Amino acid sequence: EFVKMSMVQAAEYYIKNIDPTATVMDIVNEVNSLVQDFYFNEVIKKAGIEDFLKFLKEKNVKMCIATATDKHLVEKALERNAIREYFTEIFTCGSVGAGKDTPVIYDVALEHLGTPKENTFVFEDALYAIETANKAGYNIVGINDISEKADPENVKKLCNYYINDYSEIYKYFE
Repeated sequence: EFVKMSMVQAAEYYIKNIDPTATVMDIVNEVNSLVQDFYFNEVIKKAGIEDFLKFLKEKNVKMCIATATDKHLVEKALERNAIREYFTEIFTCGSVGAGKDTPVIYDVALEHLGTPKENTFVFEDALYAIETANKAGYNIVGINDISEKADPENVKKLCNYYINDYSEIYKYFE
């Protein structure tokens, strides 16, 4: 159940179904403390991403992030991996008030970028989020990710493009 929820949605579900004495902030803080070390010290950038981001920046492509992860965790991982500079903003499910089970976060990011939807691409690795972006009419680049347990063939059917790492993307974006 939790996979398709934002952190706040998952906390609310937990309170409703498991522990009515807990608070949303207590749960969010606890989960963040459990994953903080991973984001602060272990997350590594995907192969080829920095070169691809440089390529896009040289072409004046606007870029931002739409994520279910809390902003301070994402910022730390981006900074440690020396790629924060490429993104004008980081939108989180918490900041927009909706999980990736609705297109709200993608719509907010699109508005921020100010680009036409048909010229905007969502790079996504989670099947449920790919399904959401697909239903909302976004162009999608599916990214193979070890944490995504979904059948890659199902993911590929919903995406305009599918890559295992960013070194493969150039054949689509030259």
